[in-house]
Amino acid sequence: MGDSSISNITFSEEDQMAEEGHNRGLYVTALINDFDFKRALIDTDIASNVVPLKTLKAAKFQQCKIVLQPIVMTDFEGNKTSSYGYTYLDLKVGLVYSTVKFHVIEKQPDYHMILRRTWLHDNKVVPSTYHQHMKSQLNDKVVRI
Repeated sequence: MGDSSISNITFSEEDQMAEEGHNRGLYVTALINDFDFKRALIDTDIASNVVPLKTLKAAKFQQCKIVLQPIVMTDFEGNKTSSYGYTYLDLKVGLVYSTVKFHVIEKQPDYHMILRRTWLHDNKVVPSTYHQHMKSQLNDKVVRI
């Protein structure tokens, strides 16, 4: 995305996409291998990008591309679990294209993947859970994701 500044990205009441007082997480649509996944959770507190094995299978991703180096992770309930391994995926979110390292899990959660803070920073994306979308700057224009 270059060295463009994101300092002029703002959100206003006109950007609001959810009812006042909602308490929803921020989900976006992500594309892997031309397959849309509508429940990509944006979570700025998680340590790793996470993708369930079930999502990879739905995207017809070749399992042989998963590096079998599990790590110990903590789930949302505070339980320790091991990942299956990790892989790199070509990902498209809105107009943002990037290659992303994901830790693969075997659980079947309610989301298709989790994108963490480093994905946001690497791609200069600014999220707003209140407004229920994200913005970025591409080619000197602010775009809504």
